[in-house]
Amino acid sequence: MLMKKRVVCILLVLITAVSCTFASIATRPSVSAWFGAVFCHPTADYLKEYPGDPSVETPPFRTSRSFGFDFEVLNMAYVFDKRPDSALQLGVGLTYLNVSESLPFGLSVLKPYAGIGFVVDLNWRINSYFDIGFKYRYLPSRFTKTQTRFFAMDFELVPSIRLLSASAMDFYVSLPVTASWKADAVSIRTSLALTLSWDSKRMAGR
Repeated sequence: MLMKKRVVCILLVLITAVSCTFASIATRPSVSAWFGAVFCHPTADYLKEYPGDPSVETPPFRTSRSFGFDFEVLNMAYVFDKRPDSALQLGVGLTYLNVSESLPFGLSVLKPYAGIGFVVDLNWRINSYFDIGFKYRYLPSRFTKTQTRFFAMDFELVPSIRLLSASAMDFYVSLPVTASWKADAVSIRTSLALTLSWDSKRMAGR
């Protein structure tokens, strides 16, 4: 046991030394806004809304609109000194999602809903122009104009291009692709997102 503790301590010292030698830490908070289309496939739980009605079937994919915001207030970036334009970033923040009612399928319309929760973001800044990231959102939600509450989860892949850099700020455009889950449906969401971020290292450099 004592040997294992020594090995762990040595590894921590080595990791810290490597970090100090080859990399540095920055903070990069950001604000994102997106809008797009939602392609929703209701699951079997959807039929529970129509008990005893054999004429109701699970509909095929349904289409809705969506928009939302991410406020990534805590962000730590591991910036490689050998490649200062490349970094690994981990962020945590708040998120808001709004999904409209679906286009009608016969007499059936999927209800609109909205949610506020938290988002976790793992991002790789490949170079000065391209990023790719993964986001997870956990959203306590409710159907609009009702008290029915539920939970939704998003799993999102985010390729991004930096369009503009000015002082300590960067402006990105992204095309996120999102798999979203809630109890009565699974959805695919495609969006256009705009992101504004701040870089503490460049602020300090000024």
